Amino acid sequence: MQAIVTRGLLTGLFSVSSFVLSPCKGGNFHATFLRDSYSQINISPSQNKDLNHNNDKSKSYDIAKDDLSKDIDNILLDLEITSEQQYWEDGNIFFAEGNVKAIINGATLKTDKLKVDQLNKTLTANGNVIFINGSNYFSASYFKYDLDARKGRLDNVYGVIDIKLIPKDLNLIKSPKVDEVLKDKDEEYISSEVKLQDGFTLEGSLDPSMKILSSNESKINSINRWRLKASNILIHRNGWKAEKVSFTNDPFNPAQSRIDAYKVELLEIGEEKENYILTAKKSYLVLEDKIKVPLGNRKISKEGLEDWKRFEKWILGIDGNDRDGIFIGRQLSPINLPFQYSWSLQPQYLIQRSIEGKTNAYPEEGGAFNSPKIESFTNVEDAFGLQSEIIGNTFTWDTNIISSITTFNPDRFANGTRHSVNFSKEFNGKNFKGVKANLFGEYRYNFYEIWDNSINRNDIYTAYGFKIDKKGKLESDNMNSNYALRVGIGEYHALENNGSQLINRFRSNLNGRIDSNYPLIYFKKKQNVEYIRPSNSPKVITPSLSLNSLITSSNYIYEGGQQQSSIGFGLGPEITIGSLSRNYFDYTNMSILPVITFKAGDSPFEFDNKKDLLTLKFVLSQHIVGPLLIKTINEWNIDSGSDNYGNSIDSKAAIMIQRRAYELGLFYDFENHSGGVSFSLNGFGFKGIPEPF
Repeated sequence: MQAIVTRGLLTGLFSVSSFVLSPCKGGNFHATFLRDSYSQINISPSQNKDLNHNNDKSKSYDIAKDDLSKDIDNILLDLEITSEQQYWEDGNIFFAEGNVKAIINGATLKTDKLKVDQLNKTLTANGNVIFINGSNYFSASYFKYDLDARKGRLDNVYGVIDIKLIPKDLNLIKSPKVDEVLKDKDEEYISSEVKLQDGFTLEGSLDPSMKILSSNESKINSINRWRLKASNILIHRNGWKAEKVSFTNDPFNPAQSRIDAYKVELLEIGEEKENYILTAKKSYLVLEDKIKVPLGNRKISKEGLEDWKRFEKWILGIDGNDRDGIFIGRQLSPINLPFQYSWSLQPQYLIQRSIEGKTNAYPEEGGAFNSPKIESFTNVEDAFGLQSEIIGNTFTWDTNIISSITTFNPDRFANGTRHSVNFSKEFNGKNFKGVKANLFGEYRYNFYEIWDNSINRNDIYTAYGFKIDKKGKLESDNMNSNYALRVGIGEYHALENNGSQLINRFRSNLNGRIDSNYPLIYFKKKQNVEYIRPSNSPKVITPSLSLNSLITSSNYIYEGGQQQSSIGFGLGPEITIGSLSRNYFDYTNMSILPVITFKAGDSPFEFDNKKDLLTLKFVLSQHIVGPLLIKTINEWNIDSGSDNYGNSIDSKAAIMIQRRAYELGLFYDFENHSGGVSFSLNGFGFKGIPEPF
């Protein structure tokens, strides 16, 4: 994946059948690669004679714009070359030596020596090869490309790339305008500002809210900026391949984390070849150059690192609700299905259930969905489970089909499975961005949403419908805010409110939420540059006192005319002390947020009927020693007039290893009786070119 930059350099060369060279002003040379022969710009014998004596700096050569524009649509790749010395050899081989710089459709190629063989149609760059295009950069010691065979090689490759901008910055197949052809464009990086921008949580991390330090952009499951290196890369007609490619998300050395991928190949896909897919036969996650975790064979596409988010082939987790405690899973390699769908399977062995020989996860045999769960003995069929996920694209809609099976006992199978089907698509227009539409269908799923501060996390038997979501940020100089909006309609089959029967109702909903943070006091001067390279923190921590606020609003209309509306307000302090720069007790973050909700009407369903109208949330993160921290999240009902007074709404705890490039820990959710390993890689936005790792 990392050497995509090198692949991009050659994109414009793959279809070239011939080229010619023409002189340019100021002793420079203009090399124009054409799809077909272009006689108007051929070099005459007298020009070649002058070229062999190019040390005369007073010589100048012109390309007539009128001539160039006659066949401008025929130009596939344009190079404008400057150097300290330029000369011809045997009339067919052009050399440029000393601080060579070639402009390729606005991108920059630099090297010590450039050789263009007109007869054999090869291009060779030797010594300190550098390619810069937009946000992408790579360097190599040697580069050679055969235009006829469409094969090439790069040695000792190091690069910095932005995955999201690869299609934009590295698409060199275009016909430049005349003024762009002759333009000398210099791409240099002058800034070194680094900031925590994104990141992704690998499989096994059941709750991303347990991260100690969240990113400014609040992006999850995405890292766009990577550094890479490879001993050599072999280029072919449709992509490239390498024996080993290493890449790191850490912008500093020594890199705290990296991924080593072996037998790597990138291929163009799609009719217009605007997408790519990269595969690795095996790969490893390497932490601190000491811990090496096998990741197996992997696959990446232009859309992101979806397949790499599966942290480990072996999964260890805790699920007290459906699996009776500790279980182990084996993540199998995805199965390719027709129409570019992919099927991932994770067989599971339920260790604790098997050892104890009993289960508390199901109602009595033959019992209804909403019957009380009872303790019963198990057999061998109850000791195994399965997690299944099918992903793909249906009529341009992202498709996700998930099944969770916790028993293969036929008497319990109906109550031991959960299924969901989702078709989603993001819409971006001139006046709006990030509007996500979702068609959904659910069977036995656990309902909980961010605007429902309630303990009613009840299973819904079946549901189907349509919803539209919009999330974003509202930023100002003194306050940061995140918002979420939803409108939807669906039919739900769930337990009735204050009853024991399942009922069916259509429900429409309109929900909104705004979270804000307003800094009151900085205990030391806030730094303009956000990052100062601490080893245990992905960003600069400025000790401060701030004020958090929360506004929620919900409106539900149910079939039959019943309605429920609510609006909630929360306001509370947050204090941060320390900066994670010392070895022990150098970071404390604590927040307290009471929320009051005003409600009108009741829901006919148990799952979304609001009962917790006065709540208190407490969050604490505490540094202990070195990279070791603890974090706890607790929320309670504090309404003395409520039947739920004193009940816990949310209760989680974690022990974390916090480093600049990654975060590793163990956590447990006391309310849901679940837990597992939490692992996240941090993504950084930065300018400048760090030293090779």
